[in-house]
Amino acid sequence: AEGGGPQAELLRRLAHWLMKEPDLEEEDLRLSARGDRLEIVRRGLGDVPRRITVRTPSGERLPVELEDRGGGRLVGGAATFEANTLKPKRLTAAYRWGVEDEAELRGMEEALRADLGMAMSDAMDKQVLTGSGVGANIGGLTTAGANGALNAAHPANVGAASTYPAFRALFTSFVDGKYANDASEVRALVAPSTYRYADGVFRSNESEDTGLMAAQRIGGGFRVSGNMPATAANNDLVVRCRGMERAAVAPVWQGLRLIRDEVTAANKGQVRLTALALWNFALIRADQYDLEKIQIAA
Repeated sequence: AEGGGPQAELLRRLAHWLMKEPDLEEEDLRLSARGDRLEIVRRGLGDVPRRITVRTPSGERLPVELEDRGGGRLVGGAATFEANTLKPKRLTAAYRWGVEDEAELRGMEEALRADLGMAMSDAMDKQVLTGSGVGANIGGLTTAGANGALNAAHPANVGAASTYPAFRALFTSFVDGKYANDASEVRALVAPSTYRYADGVFRSNESEDTGLMAAQRIGGGFRVSGNMPATAANNDLVVRCRGMERAAVAPVWQGLRLIRDEVTAANKGQVRLTALALWNFALIRADQYDLEKIQIAA
């Protein structure tokens, strides 16, 4: 036909559709932030539901009514939301060695670089658990009164050596029906001394079933960290988490940087290798965590 027709445009769109271009999908759901509101666009060829549910980071469920904008396109907005901004904190670790050592020990620097990475990872773990919250330090989960701590004060001491039921209760008593529907969705982080004690607490004199076995059997995880606080008055702290969704964040800005300095102490023939990370830690849903105590001696 004179002036051509729509064939070229149709073929272009067909090619894009065959390549699974998102804009040409028959069913589409998109979310975008508009200021402090969340805009939701739902498109479909069939009957598209007019109401959807948005679940916020705190676990709250918000019903949203969608408005028909024509062409199978429904648009709606969720309630306003708040965003918490984390500022980076600096964490460093360093090695210094002499050029003579480097000459004698082949591959020494490569080994030290790998070790610095592990040291930084361990330092982050330690701060998340026991950081003071002062200056560049993260407020640790177990640090009473620190920024980011789970409680203003630690839970009361147990008062007597914990028995077999206490290890079951670590999991069953933290089921809430919101984040955890059963004990398998509750996890516990304990000190090495708690782990060893649990292995020596039996269900009864006639049973070989231990508190450790019970915790591993019914819980979602019974893990050990050497960075948990030391035993105090025969009581060990336990960090519990319920639910499998992310309840905390630990962003790292620009990754781990290794800075080699062979100038500052050149007159001494020394090289300094510094690992530097900009990071932070924050709880998203603090009610998914709590602190408990296990008494490991009478």
